[in-house]
Amino acid sequence: MKLSELVTFSSPLERPLHFLALELAVLACTALVLAHAIARYRAGDRRHLFQWLVITSYGVQMELLAFNFLDNYAHAEFTVQLYGGQLPLYVTGLYGSFLYTGLKVAERMGVHPVAEALLAGFVMFLIDVPFDIAGVALGWWTWMDTDPVLAYRWLGVPVTSYYWYLAFGAVAAGLCRLAWPRLEGRPFAVAAGLALVAGSLVIVFGVLAFLPFHGLHALGMSHGALVALHAAVCVALAFLLRGTPTRAHPLIVAVVGILPGAMIAVMLACALDGALSDPWLRLGASVAALLGLAALLRVLPLRRAASAPSVPVPRAHAEAPAE
Repeated sequence: MKLSELVTFSSPLERPLHFLALELAVLACTALVLAHAIARYRAGDRRHLFQWLVITSYGVQMELLAFNFLDNYAHAEFTVQLYGGQLPLYVTGLYGSFLYTGLKVAERMGVHPVAEALLAGFVMFLIDVPFDIAGVALGWWTWMDTDPVLAYRWLGVPVTSYYWYLAFGAVAAGLCRLAWPRLEGRPFAVAAGLALVAGSLVIVFGVLAFLPFHGLHALGMSHGALVALHAAVCVALAFLLRGTPTRAHPLIVAVVGILPGAMIAVMLACALDGALSDPWLRLGASVAALLGLAALLRVLPLRRAASAPSVPVPRAHAEAPAE
């Protein structure tokens, strides 16, 4: 492929302005999550940047696999296109924005690692809801009708797209947690190189995580029921588990507001212009997802883990300055 085909440019004014709004929102959030990861790296916690690299590597690899081996969706043209015009630049930051943010929100809840992984996938799913139902209606991409796995749709979105975030997101969170303790004592260049391998493993184990979904569907459960059941389990976990929640970083809070907020604003503008089908269903679902994110970010878990009994601290130690 020639260099001129690897990267192509076009004027954003050639398309509806909501295309540009999407690009700017995602790229802004990409900068925010990367700034968070780099800030933590500089503070001595390299784990966050490793997570971002794994997630971004997974996302780009997933897109390339889809272009070459799956023919189930096609992106529209945006301002900057990569890989022969098939991959919009903003998509390379989409995974990091969605998945990294979801992982950080789940981590702040301070629950068991397995629950954390499931909740990370659930947060990613909630972030995706406004994006998916806006994108399919506004032409940001097109789902093909040739794949039976994509046949069951709600508001034009294959429900398996939502399950993809629930399953693959949980796998990404779990793999990062398992891999980092084995890498944190090594030079970060080693961890960065292995992030590419870990990104591939997210795809491998994500496909395996879909097997129960396909098995239960073969036994008669609908795709919609399976997605709803998985989401209900995640909601139950969020409400019932004891956790030690911490305050989310302002950059993560900003991303949670910007991503769904931008999608809701775009849909509202298009609805007022009469350019959005089923506008109130789409807006209602998006606002519900945003409210769920707010609860996960600020309120849940409702049950705090019991704190350890306090130990008297000698006065001399109590007055020592914090490090």
